[in-house]
Amino acid sequence: MAKYTIYDKDGGKPTDIKAVKVGWNFSALIFGPFWIIYHKLWGYLVVTIFALLLFLFLGIYFDKNNLIFIVWSLIHIDLSWHGNEQYLPDGLRKAFYREAISELIEADSTDEAARKYIREQAKAEQWEEQD
Repeated sequence: MAKYTIYDKDGGKPTDIKAVKVGWNFSALIFGPFWIIYHKLWGYLVVTIFALLLFLFLGIYFDKNNLIFIVWSLIHIDLSWHGNEQYLPDGLRKAFYREAISELIEADSTDEAARKYIREQAKAEQWEEQD
């Protein structure tokens, strides 16, 4: 089971929940720039393109053709290692999401993690109503 951090919209619907997996992101490793575009991380996309172009020109200038491949690989590894914890929450904050709880939820998928959080919130509301 994977661990997820839950984000919700401040003042939004109870179903406006995003679950973000904590840890290694295999899809970011495979799809790299497409993963960045899908998650609307425009700042990171600009930095990535700038770094690739810079090292492409440096590789051509110093006649090191493998330099761009090394940088490309490092970008993918950085994305897969830090993408969930650093880059995705920034994108969610720009969309007015906030971290709902500080503890992690264990689940098999993002949908299951969101459903668990919604169930826990409903139980907490019922508990408050009884008191």
